[in-house]
Amino acid sequence: MSYYTERHGLRKPVERTYVITYEMYAMLFDCCEKYFENLGCKYPEECPDGNGCCGLDYENLIRH
Repeated sequence: MSYYTERHGLRKPVERTYVITYEMYAMLFDCCEKYFENLGCKYPEECPDGNGCCGLDYENLIRH
């Protein structure tokens, strides 16, 4: 569905991408991998010595 301003000629329609190429997907995945550790506060992996969060719990992240 287009915006009111697009329908009435007040601005050009926004070009959308409905097809994601392999290269685009790879780039997005690389960005996500780069910042996985920033999710450590939401899905913490508890340190074995009991000193709190030591990283990201990937298994918990995948389940949610």
